[in-house]
Amino acid sequence: GGESWSVRFTFEGFRHAHGLLADPKTGALWAFMGDYTGGILRSYDSGHSWQT
Repeated sequence: GGESWSVRFTFEGFRHAHGLLADPKTGALWAFMGDYTGGILRSYDSGHSWQT
């Protein structure tokens, strides 16, 4: 695993992120955005879509 990477989603309006966490219990992905208007986003579909 992890030998190749591809773009799954582009976060419009965000310039950088501070972290990405995969929750093995719920299957959720969490993205921690670092911009002034950033925040925490969650995905339940392997990163195809995200919610605040």
